[in-house]
Amino acid sequence: EHLTASLLSSHAQGDLLRVNPYIVDPSALLEVVAAFSLHASRAYHANQGAFQARSLQTALKQLVPKGGAQPVTRAPSAGGASAAVAERLGQQADGLAEALTSQRYL
Repeated sequence: EHLTASLLSSHAQGDLLRVNPYIVDPSALLEVVAAFSLHASRAYHANQGAFQARSLQTALKQLVPKGGAQPVTRAPSAGGASAAVAERLGQQADGLAEALTSQRYL
């Protein structure tokens, strides 16, 4: 945690040496910490996108009746369960779009 926070310091190398004077190359250590932070951020965003896609896929599969029947092709009515399903699908699609288009700053 201290190493990650030290990335924000303009005197990070000196700060690290004050905490631990036995660090041989503080600039290399900071590069490794920055690379690890970027990797963790990318992994998190990839997992979020995959989770949102699976969630939407599951909801869409629920629209197809079991036993090989034809999929539901009616538009959602103004009220009732089909409007709730359409609302839920819209929210999940929005969540997926947000996960795929969000900007990462780390």
